[in-house]
Amino acid sequence: MNIASAVDTFQDSIEFRGADIKDSRAVVILLHGRRQNADTIYQLAERIGLTDIAYILPQAPELTWYPRGFMREVDDNQPHVSTALERIDQIIAGLVNQGIQTSNIYLMGFSQGACIASQYLWDKPQPIGGLIALTGGLFGPEVQPAITDDQSLAGTRLLFTGGEEDSWVPVERIRETAASFEKRGGHVTTQIYSGRDHLVSDDEIELVRALLSA
Repeated sequence: MNIASAVDTFQDSIEFRGADIKDSRAVVILLHGRRQNADTIYQLAERIGLTDIAYILPQAPELTWYPRGFMREVDDNQPHVSTALERIDQIIAGLVNQGIQTSNIYLMGFSQGACIASQYLWDKPQPIGGLIALTGGLFGPEVQPAITDDQSLAGTRLLFTGGEEDSWVPVERIRETAASFEKRGGHVTTQIYSGRDHLVSDDEIELVRALLSA
């Protein structure tokens, strides 16, 4: 399966920006937040400023990945969440089919996009390059605990960030999510900011640049 067939499957828009996939050092699947689009979220890539990165930017139907709060019962956001997760799966399968190693594929998202990216890697742990969750966490009223001795994400680099006053994504959920991924062997960095709005700060951009440059 290639990327084009993944687009046909979901029949909504997808953008390809940055370096050409076949010539890139890494591929980032970049997921936007609620009421954002590919143009909005790509501004983060422009701020990161790494010219050898290819970006794949799926766009959710009506610019929303799921309709309700991510900490409600998962069924309250179905089938939207499952559809979004399947879409990521199709994109990754398309990349692998084109010869891209999973270790060169990164998942990155902001807000809703960060929640979707986190849930995907939790449900389907695999040796990707890394996860960058900017103000997001796992779905549900409670975070599902990791299975004892599960090291399915050993060595995978994960970045979780958030703001103490952010009303959309509670800091406690970000910390719980980060801790659960760490129990599965992930190399986790968590950064919580005080006095930051629901946005991505310059300091977060520096953290992302460092992770993608490593």
